[in-house]
Amino acid sequence: MSVRLATYSKEQRWRRDHEAYLTLDVELINDRDIIVSHPESGFSVTYRKAGNEPMLIAIDGIGRGTDGSKAQFLAQAWKAAHQKARELGWLNS
Repeated sequence: MSVRLATYSKEQRWRRDHEAYLTLDVELINDRDIIVSHPESGFSVTYRKAGNEPMLIAIDGIGRGTDGSKAQFLAQAWKAAHQKARELGWLNS
């Protein structure tokens, strides 16, 4: 009897592990804040453009002692906010 193991590409493994966070909401508020939220989990984080510097600062939603699911959300939220900031031209130096 032989056992065949399924093989997945790196992208397929990532999608499997992060599928719940592929549906993030990204909002621009007052032309200075990017709010990323995941309604199903209730997680949200707000990033703000740092003056004239090409960077974002998390101003709300980080907190201490995050569990695994919140940490996973924050990693995906950062990517979504960074992408939005680039689209807006905020990260051009």
